Amino acid sequence: MTAVKMMLLALVVLMMGCGGNSADLSAPLEGVWLSAIETGGYQGYQFDADGQVYFLNMMTMTGDRWERTGDGGLDISSHTDRYPQPETDQYLIRELSAENLLLVPSDNANAPGDLYHRFSPQSLADRMVGRWSNSPETFFDITPAGQWYRVVFKWSGGIQTLSGEATAEGMDATADGKTLHLTLSADADGQELCLNIDGRVFSCRSGI
Repeated sequence: MTAVKMMLLALVVLMMGCGGNSADLSAPLEGVWLSAIETGGYQGYQFDADGQVYFLNMMTMTGDRWERTGDGGLDISSHTDRYPQPETDQYLIRELSAENLLLVPSDNANAPGDLYHRFSPQSLADRMVGRWSNSPETFFDITPAGQWYRVVFKWSGGIQTLSGEATAEGMDATADGKTLHLTLSADADGQELCLNIDGRVFSCRSGI
């Protein structure tokens, strides 16, 4: 084999290797991952340690489970009110670090994919970002929106969207002249963080 052919073969092998999965499979996925959207604000995922997944700022989708699979795969199961039977979307984790998560569809590995950034709280109000649920039908969905926060309260009667403002105690969420005072506390064992609405515990979460 000539030197030129050997160089071409080495280049082909290198290019094939670059198309593979270079993600750090040992990096943790648990936490809140967000991506900016054109209409302003952010949307993304919350991966809990127990395998529960939430779609943040995506009210039509209900997350069910997430699971990492062999060779850098990620399965995310979800459903909608119209189609209650869970369906699973399969992704390849193209990039995973302490700050970035790049997902591409498993059936289209050459697609540019969707890039998410791990949300790292900088304030007490930031620690409220994510999904707080005390039943499948009732939850607070909190995402950043510039200097404010988008607070969506969903319950059996519908959906209410509020504007959240950081305060020294946590966050005030206001809509239609009514303000809810949001604060945080730890449970008795100190293992879970609880969201309080007007002084009453709404729900607690751990593992993120």
